[in-house]
Amino acid sequence: MVKIKRGHFLGPNPPGTFRYHSSRVSADDGALDWVAASGVKNFRSATLTLAKKADAPRKYTVRLHFAEVEDLGPGKRVFDIFLQDKKVLAGFDIVKQAGQVNRAVVREFKGVEVVDQLKVSLMPAAGASAKPVLCGIEAVAEGW
Repeated sequence: MVKIKRGHFLGPNPPGTFRYHSSRVSADDGALDWVAASGVKNFRSATLTLAKKADAPRKYTVRLHFAEVEDLGPGKRVFDIFLQDKKVLAGFDIVKQAGQVNRAVVREFKGVEVVDQLKVSLMPAAGASAKPVLCGIEAVAEGW
């Protein structure tokens, strides 16, 4: 079980959640429609506890799940992705990557070192008119 220790969100707008039936979202290439059909709008960051009192770092594969469920075109919701305070992807645009609204997209990052907590942050790009959205976080220990 993963425990979310805390979350930070960009003000002045507080975070909001959304939830739709999974039939509204299409998915392929490892994406999960039922995960992408819900999420957090105005997401800033969250810290997830993956281990208690770990002695050494462990590598994880981290998969982030996204879907644009609002009627926004490319260039409207663009953001950078940070894991452990390191930028791992710049200028991510959900609609551009998915090819359309209501289509799930997964971005996978291997070899993410975590001692006990994983920090995931999304930072809006300059000029973006919509704040980041996140539908799901997967963290799988490597080498098991």
